[in-house]
Amino acid sequence: MISQHTLQRCGRPIVVASHMRSGTHLMIDLLRRQFADCRSWKWPGEPNDMLYLPLDTLIDPTDDWREARVLRVIHRSKRPILKTHWTLPSLENLRVLQPGLADWIDSDGTFLHVVRNPFAVLASQWAWDCSVRQITPGQTVPDLAWIESSISSWRQHYQRWSPRENTICFRYEDTVSDPQGAIERLSEALGEPALLRHPMLPTKLRGVWHSRWNRLTGIRPDSTEILTPGGAMDPSALFTAPAIDIVNRIAGDCLAELGYTFPKGQNARDCFDRETAKRTS
Repeated sequence: MISQHTLQRCGRPIVVASHMRSGTHLMIDLLRRQFADCRSWKWPGEPNDMLYLPLDTLIDPTDDWREARVLRVIHRSKRPILKTHWTLPSLENLRVLQPGLADWIDSDGTFLHVVRNPFAVLASQWAWDCSVRQITPGQTVPDLAWIESSISSWRQHYQRWSPRENTICFRYEDTVSDPQGAIERLSEALGEPALLRHPMLPTKLRGVWHSRWNRLTGIRPDSTEILTPGGAMDPSALFTAPAIDIVNRIAGDCLAELGYTFPKGQNARDCFDRETAKRTS
């Protein structure tokens, strides 16, 4: 068990909370790129999650993360980044096994909540599920039961995190379309000036081999993105009319609150790809 006394010698943590497949790593890598105190590092050969702390590993008593590894990650930057999908906003499920860590995060942490259009989230999540089951995403579409279960999970996550006090919400799409605006908001939230490195967004991985090369050779790789083989289908090709109705029925109020609708034409990934092309040309 990590004591709060040990953690008091560490920098103030930054919690990046999101539902899975919501652009979590874009935010993590933007922090690492644009803020000197977030410039974590790893040894060549170490996995990319040595650049941030996957907090969810510490709510699972069967996970193999050791406390020495946690402390190594936390000490590799002045402002350690903590990633979570499933830790509760109150940190109560973390506090069961790591009360000192939970108290430190609660008292010293800056909390960022990353959201993304749930139609794009579910499209990416379906591609991830297909990769795990070794199915080509374009060969099949999710059934309505999967849509209902997945959008219910998304809604529950959003409704848990959106009311949390002292938590700043970032839409993935806004970060992609206006990175300077996102960096300015981050600078205000962290109380630190940004480096304003150009290009502003981290370089997008060119494929699985690029991710593996970063792991083998990288010390401060630009991207920690977790790629899905083949990528996600466009939502317009994935969602049937009944599936769209289910999403709107279950989470329509949340979509309206966030300003989201069913994406038509270009989606945020297309926008990100064009932004990447401009940055690398």
